Amino acid sequence: MAARPELIAALIRLGFSQYEAQAYTALVGQQPMNGSEVSKRAGMPPSKVYETLARLEAKGAVLVNFSEPVRYSAGHHPSVVASGWGSPVSAARAALTSERLART
Repeated sequence: MAARPELIAALIRLGFSQYEAQAYTALVGQQPMNGSEVSKRAGMPPSKVYETLARLEAKGAVLVNFSEPVRYSAGHHPSVVASGWGSPVSAARAALTSERLART
């Protein structure tokens, strides 16, 4: 399930890469997933998913459960989309909240 284009665009304006935005939105509101599940849900190449998830972990946007298999979950989006970044933050926060509500 691909994320809405406006959500991806809002995260890119905040400094996420295209793949980071796709992976992060695939995780929002979902149970922890392994890399293959993230790749499928995000519609991104499997060869890019682990590198992308590692960058998101370094940014604090993704939490990693080092179980077998390793599982990833989205960080709490208000923490990821920190306040004070201006209008792109408001747009990204609204889009993430809307996405989370749509999935529940």
